[in-house]
Amino acid sequence: MGVKVGKRTIGPELHPAAMAALHDVAVAAGGVSDPDRLANLVVERARQIAGGEGAVLRWYEPATNSFLLLATVGTGEDMEALIAANAPTAISGAFKTGHPVVLNDYKTSGKTTPWGRLHNITAQVAVPLLVDGRPVGTLAVLSYTDHRYEAPDALFLSLLAAIVTPALESARLASEVKRQARSVAQIYEALPVMVVVYGRDGRAIQHNSAAEAALGGELLDGVRERAIPLVWEDGTPIPADERPFARALKTKAPVRGTIVGYGGTTRRWAFIDAVPVLDENGEVEVVVTSSIDITRLKAAEEKQRESEQLFSGAFEASGVAMAMTDMNGVIIRINPAYSALLGYTSSEVVGMSSQDLVAPDDLEAAMPRLMRLASGSEGPSVTVALRARHRDGHAIWTRVTASLIQREGTQPYVLTHVVDLTEERKAEAILRSEQQRLSEIIEAQRDIAAAEHDLDGMLSALAERVVRLVGDCGVAVMLPDGDELVLRAVAGAIDLEVGFRLPIDDSLAGACYRSGRTQRSADLQNDPRAHHGTARQGRFGAAISTPLTNNGEVFGVVQLMSRQPKAFDETDARTRGLQPGGGARLPAQAR
Repeated sequence: MGVKVGKRTIGPELHPAAMAALHDVAVAAGGVSDPDRLANLVVERARQIAGGEGAVLRWYEPATNSFLLLATVGTGEDMEALIAANAPTAISGAFKTGHPVVLNDYKTSGKTTPWGRLHNITAQVAVPLLVDGRPVGTLAVLSYTDHRYEAPDALFLSLLAAIVTPALESARLASEVKRQARSVAQIYEALPVMVVVYGRDGRAIQHNSAAEAALGGELLDGVRERAIPLVWEDGTPIPADERPFARALKTKAPVRGTIVGYGGTTRRWAFIDAVPVLDENGEVEVVVTSSIDITRLKAAEEKQRESEQLFSGAFEASGVAMAMTDMNGVIIRINPAYSALLGYTSSEVVGMSSQDLVAPDDLEAAMPRLMRLASGSEGPSVTVALRARHRDGHAIWTRVTASLIQREGTQPYVLTHVVDLTEERKAEAILRSEQQRLSEIIEAQRDIAAAEHDLDGMLSALAERVVRLVGDCGVAVMLPDGDELVLRAVAGAIDLEVGFRLPIDDSLAGACYRSGRTQRSADLQNDPRAHHGTARQGRFGAAISTPLTNNGEVFGVVQLMSRQPKAFDETDARTRGLQPGGGARLPAQAR
């Protein structure tokens, strides 16, 4: 008589010994407290009933994709602890197919293991361990003699596996849960932050020693019961449904970075994260809250905020141009006085390198000291004179004092004070020119007296003297000839040659000659008074034309020229006034 499975009959009925073995295992599995003892009972009963000399129970280990040895009997101590799941073996076949594998020709089956070949296994039957149809391991019995396995043996082992597998899986999961619980508890204890774990009902079920040490008994009880009033940073109360725990419970998502205040007479502050842990159904199982006491940090921030407010007020209200730059020289803030001095708005200049606003020659000279300031070897500040570039392109002489600011908790930066030296330099230039005036006049009169009967010599001496006083420019002395002015002498940086002619009615020099007054142009290329052909030919940018007079009569023009727009100022015009006044002694041909 056979055993009914579906519509088929498989082998003879199980004999009483097999039923007794299954009963023993079922009883042991029902109240399993020692999974190792249960596993040993299984392999012993499997060998007794199925026959053969040995039995092996293995569990699949996904991390290594191999079968881990749980229990064995009759195999010796050298049994392989791990067998690769992808190796062609009887147990891997049973595991992958979910059906028993019977080998009575083990040696020639092609499903052997090195250990099996070494120990001359002759026959083997292996069945899968299944949980909800999912393979989790294997049970096998083996023989070293002429024993043969039949379908009833496979049936018995399958029934045995069906009884024991849920119990072993349950024990494994329980052990894993305990291990993870211990690991989580150890992690909580290792954290330097306060940790309180709440159940979904809002009751605290766990806390770490850091929370107990930081809060003390009374506050900790209040935190555990969520009974302590919390406030936002502006001091307004936090409603119950807005507290970090409640939001994490409601949204089922982490709530991070909430800053809350608590405590009555002495306000304390905490930085809180609330993270829900979801079960397999996506429902909140617990909410883990971690918090850092930031009371001292908040106090420091408040002091820094007060200091920053005082500094910001002084920075914005100062009449001195001020800028803040990072350690790479990038501008991060300017005050209104800085905008007024250089013409840039804050949005235009913030993010720009401060080096782009300095004349290259001046920057090269000052850079070594500025680098030493940044490294801390120069001292707390340095002062240098630099030409700063105005938004419209012209240069402004300034005195720049740069100070390295280093404060705890903030990135170091450089604070610069920029003082306009334009008026100071003008005054210095005027003073120098006045001091040189007498000596230059004496020298000029001597040169002119020596060239009294040499018109060209006299005019050349005049041009050279003007260049010596003004500096980097060109000087042309022109005398009238009909409707034109003729270049009679040149000196300095000028490409025009003696004999060059210029129309009186269409030139800056002509306007000077006609009016008898000094004429200035900051941009010859776009000045309607200028003779544009000459301006383009000489690539001139700025000019000053001054009349040559004798007893109130204009008899010529001295013109200063530069290739740079806006190259001349009032000091240069004043310096041009040094021309000698002895017109009565000029040769007659000049009048």
